[in-house]
Amino acid sequence: MKCLHNMLNQNVLKCPFLFFIMNINTLIVLVIFFNNIPSSFSISEQRFKDVHGIATTNAIEVGVEEWTHDVSLKIFEIREKYGTPLSKMERNEKNMLKRRAINAYYKKEKEKERIEEERQKPRKKAKRFCDHLGCRAKGLKISLSENGIIFCKDCPDPRKEGSYIPTWNSHYNKEKFIANGALVYMVPNDGSSEVVNAEDVLRRIAFVKRGVVSLVEKAKHAQKAGARAVIIIDGNCTRAVDGLRCENEVEAKANGDGFAKKDPEWHWSDIRIPVVMISKGNGARLHNMMDLDQMHMPEYGGIQFYDMHLNE
Repeated sequence: MKCLHNMLNQNVLKCPFLFFIMNINTLIVLVIFFNNIPSSFSISEQRFKDVHGIATTNAIEVGVEEWTHDVSLKIFEIREKYGTPLSKMERNEKNMLKRRAINAYYKKEKEKERIEEERQKPRKKAKRFCDHLGCRAKGLKISLSENGIIFCKDCPDPRKEGSYIPTWNSHYNKEKFIANGALVYMVPNDGSSEVVNAEDVLRRIAFVKRGVVSLVEKAKHAQKAGARAVIIIDGNCTRAVDGLRCENEVEAKANGDGFAKKDPEWHWSDIRIPVVMISKGNGARLHNMMDLDQMHMPEYGGIQFYDMHLNE
């Protein structure tokens, strides 16, 4: 009875047995909750620690992979139902998460609409040929990941028989990514304006020269045209011409950082596709393997290259 009296007066520490039982029940509820979270949900380990004070060595231990606002809100609901009352700061946190969850929902719906719209866009078909390996599209095939480029010409699958080129990743790329497709020059070749040959670029890997336009602008133009990724051919960086940009990039490479690290984050916030850079020499190597035609287009700075098989 004394233990019961202490519990009713919120003095459970004086009754270790009841304190143990209450914590075991809470733990069981949390275990059941995490076992029933769909695999698509995710939660941040650090965020989980900060908000709820639960020590975990990694997010996998709580049954999820990374953070989402929906999962956070569910955890708050469990806290309110089975745990101690939320503090004022935690209530503010919960309200903020509600707003973020709503914004995330509409962003996700907008992305679904974009994907469906892109799926309906016309795309030029590459010329096909057949040999002892079967029939397939002509062209330079690319498999791009965070580890670099694997490529081969007129082959079934570059991942099985391709050559390798190292890349320098954008600081804002996802940690892990993969994009497969044919390599196609954007026109204009320096990505200085919206893509003229969007039907060529759609669902392929965009190839673009560095030029003087900002890297993020090239990425925006390629993404708008429906490219799966962007490969930028670097130029010869000199301090006399490029100033601090050249020094910043040398420093970034030496530190193992991605390019554009010093760009404001909001410049890149809408970029969804991987963006990588390759050396001028490796760019020439890929260029020489492509079946290209050219056209004089003064409005875009002169000679522009484009894929021969897509524009016969």
